Amino acid sequence: MPAPTPSGIITLLTDFGDSDGYVGQMKGVILTIFPRATIVDVTHRIAPQAVLQGALVLRDTAPHFPDGTIHVAVVDPGVGSSRRAVVARTAKGWFVGPDNGLLGPAAAEAAGAAGAGAEPGPGAVDWFLLSNPRYQQALVSPTFHGRDIFAPAAAHIAAGVAVEELGEPVLEPVRLVVPEARARADGSEVNGEVLRADRYGNLVTNIGGGHLLRIGVARVIVEIAGQVLHGVAESYASAVNGELVCVVGSSGCLEIAEAGGSAALRLGAGPGAAVSVRRA
Repeated sequence: MPAPTPSGIITLLTDFGDSDGYVGQMKGVILTIFPRATIVDVTHRIAPQAVLQGALVLRDTAPHFPDGTIHVAVVDPGVGSSRRAVVARTAKGWFVGPDNGLLGPAAAEAAGAAGAGAEPGPGAVDWFLLSNPRYQQALVSPTFHGRDIFAPAAAHIAAGVAVEELGEPVLEPVRLVVPEARARADGSEVNGEVLRADRYGNLVTNIGGGHLLRIGVARVIVEIAGQVLHGVAESYASAVNGELVCVVGSSGCLEIAEAGGSAALRLGAGPGAAVSVRRA
């Protein structure tokens, strides 16, 4: 697979928050190695150790960046253990982070795989270890690989270093299972679950807009946390304040929201909550 030309853009996604200096240290390392880098903060408010949430946000965000972008993601409960540090190269760009499944959905999306959790075709993603100490900090802390391994790797890639120089190939990276909705053969019912709640308390599910179209958007019945909702609206503003509403969100999937409020708090629901959609 031909390598893309590095754009000089490096994105950062972590669960570090913004009250400590961890993100700043990563940026300092990147700029020391490659001063011309353009560093973009995707978010540093992934819930602590929430690998699936981080993977989904990375997957949904990366396609909106130019080809040649280097994405660094650090949601790493296994830091300091035997888990590996890796980089995935696709025709669109690179993904740098821990080998815990965090990078897989975004790399698959970049490789053109269709559907949540789908695997790319052979050769669509090349994976490599980050094992060459030449491209790491001189002293590697067992608790901060974001600063000492991932940030330097991203900076060196931006500077033109080939990933083959960073370490040996990885044949079997860890795969993250992204829950998929299950539809009846006749398309009259779909059963899925909430994947995440965003900052507004909107419950983002794994039920895609295509499922809803098969059922008939105006005729669907949505059940979640003991509540029954009818139909799918065009936008959040289609409901009056305090009313629950179903929409197809920017990710292309069904969301349950409360106009002017938080559906997550209203329903006491979060990731893993069951959602069913059926024809009225």
